[in-house]
Amino acid sequence: MTRVGVLPYFWLQGELRIVVVSSRDGDRWVLPKGRPKSGLSRRALARLEAWEEAGVDGIFKPVRPINVFIRRGARRQSLRLYPLRVHSLAEDWPEQQDRQRCLVSAFEAQRMLSDPGMVDAVEELLVRLGGREPRSAAASA
Repeated sequence: MTRVGVLPYFWLQGELRIVVVSSRDGDRWVLPKGRPKSGLSRRALARLEAWEEAGVDGIFKPVRPINVFIRRGARRQSLRLYPLRVHSLAEDWPEQQDRQRCLVSAFEAQRMLSDPGMVDAVEELLVRLGGREPRSAAASA
């Protein structure tokens, strides 16, 4: 069963930033995602997960989702991520007590994310947005 989530991003002073959240147990960094729910479209579920897990809202842009595989124990599972250009960051959100939210550069997100599939998704977003953050600039920051 394909999981659904978002890859929340925004621009800050010309730099691409990614919103990552801690897993519920707090031992790794992930992108907001969830299991399909009856009665919700994939996009609606992605928006719901963005709000519940990270307290973010925005528009889906680019429109086409990014499909990757993530690890679920010893097996791989497909994950469909919808790029979400963040327009608002809530001060309070449903899973705030269970998760930390971190706003980081795309390069830092790739270093922090615990799953290689999620790292690949950030890379794909960079390609789709027409460029890549220079690693030398990110490393010296």
